[in-house]
Amino acid sequence: MTVRLSTAATITVDPTQNQALISSYVYGANQTDGSTVQFTSRRLGGNRMTGYNWENNFSNAGSDWNQSNDTYLCNEPARCTAPAATLIQFVDASKAAGAYPLVTLQMAGYVSADSDGTVTAAQVAPSSRWKQVVNVKGSPFSLTPDTGDDSVYMDELINFLVKKYGNASTGGVHGYDLDNEPDIWATTHPLLHPKPVGAKELVDRSVALSSAVKSVDPSAEVFGFVSYGYSGYVKLQDAPDWASVKGNYKWYVEYYLASMKAASDAAGKRLLDVVDLHYYSEAMGNGVRVQSGTADNAAARVQSTRSLWDATYGYSDTDPTAGENSWITQWNDLIELIPRVQRYIAADYPGTKLAISEYDFGAAAHISGGIAQADALGLFGKYGVYFATRWGEPGVFTDAAYRLYLDYDGQGARFGDVTVQAATSDVVNVATYAALDRAQPNLLHVILINRNLTSSQSAAVKVAGSSVYQTGHAYGFDATGSTLTDRGSVTLSNNMFSLDLPATSAIHVVLTTDSPPAINVESPSDGGSPAGGATSGAGGAATTSDGGTPNGLGGASSGSGATDNKSDGCGCRASNRSPSSGLALSVLAALLAFGLRRRR
Repeated sequence: MTVRLSTAATITVDPTQNQALISSYVYGANQTDGSTVQFTSRRLGGNRMTGYNWENNFSNAGSDWNQSNDTYLCNEPARCTAPAATLIQFVDASKAAGAYPLVTLQMAGYVSADSDGTVTAAQVAPSSRWKQVVNVKGSPFSLTPDTGDDSVYMDELINFLVKKYGNASTGGVHGYDLDNEPDIWATTHPLLHPKPVGAKELVDRSVALSSAVKSVDPSAEVFGFVSYGYSGYVKLQDAPDWASVKGNYKWYVEYYLASMKAASDAAGKRLLDVVDLHYYSEAMGNGVRVQSGTADNAAARVQSTRSLWDATYGYSDTDPTAGENSWITQWNDLIELIPRVQRYIAADYPGTKLAISEYDFGAAAHISGGIAQADALGLFGKYGVYFATRWGEPGVFTDAAYRLYLDYDGQGARFGDVTVQAATSDVVNVATYAALDRAQPNLLHVILINRNLTSSQSAAVKVAGSSVYQTGHAYGFDATGSTLTDRGSVTLSNNMFSLDLPATSAIHVVLTTDSPPAINVESPSDGGSPAGGATSGAGGAATTSDGGTPNGLGGASSGSGATDNKSDGCGCRASNRSPSSGLALSVLAALLAFGLRRRR
């Protein structure tokens, strides 16, 4: 294969324009085992958490594994007889790592009553196999909950965690997800919530659970509605009452935001802090979805991130540089997910933050997966995403993408925390991001990503403004290896430099000036990180263009990885989930020896 050098892409950076803080929590993960990346946020989520009983640590696998009630999330008798042992393990590990802990709460109505294995169709909730979830106990809390009654109390759980860790504002559990993917409860948990969730029902459940959380810890952040994917965003997976309540709303996300605002106004307090969505690209390449495959669909994978932001990236069944080949783009509007949802937030519930607490572009151990991951992390910074946690086993190239932002020199140096204007003349081939650093304002960070699979690209970079940048240095990775390497010094002349980018490469350039530009941004009210949580100095920035087994657990503290072929077409999702934490390594090895296929 001939590797050729393309015509130069023109990159313009202006550190005085479009300044905005980058959330430190966009560099997160659900699974962390096998990785040495210092993730800034972690999530305890996945299908298992819907039926998790915090009083006894039992959970239900749902459709992922024989509708089984068992001890999968916590099977060490010495530890797991204690209340909330699964949560404690996760929060302790997250805090030790300096990461924001996001804990999933139960909202579907019932949780596991026992660990006796398969729940039969005749034992659908309510039955003796389940305990009812009650949001408000209505009597004094106990740190040793009564496991002999028929109810599990959510406000008592929050009190338990506050008593152990303090409230969110003083270093406790900072955020809570309102369950997991309620739009497909009827599919993932047919014996727990057999009927499709209703549009109004989901709002009512969200208001009730959020109110219970806020009554105990007003400083905690509540995340909802934790949708699984596109059909959930748009119509709540064909919710039975969507047509009757839809009105002029185009997407269910709009209705949910407006309804939560109305409830918050009535309650006199904010009940939704963060709208949380899951995103798994439906893009196909050579007949294979990007969640699977490696080289065969790499061209589709490296372009698929454009559906997160690009208002010009529509449908093409032949050329992934021209559009996404998916059922979504073929039959629906452009996705343009992040800016679209930000517009809905501005219109329907201003001040709400945006999270993408599950996402993945596949091929974690292939260069194309690393390129897509590096691009996504930059986009999260550019478009003001507050919290993002990748789902799936860590891979050498996705880890390299995180390090590009969090540890580019191998000594802990990070990308800046203030996004600034950056633009590329060739969005198909070269993406760019730029940021200043409040702690070191004399540094300007520029990310250059060549997503062309076969051709090197020459990037001609111009820095605007009155600050004169004298020196530069480059670090990065490419298809020859996942280790970030020192690429040497960069020579500047009149605030310009040129850099040759190898095919499928991601480069971090650090420029230095003696006359730094002014940084005019306001610190967030929460300081950018919870007390005792992640540092606020991390962050990805800027722009890419002008202008059948016990299911696994996402985000467990030891968080071993996962793989999943997800599809939101018709709500059908094939999967091959690997186990999450809560299992001793010997038990994990034994389970794998039996060939168990894990999902969430």
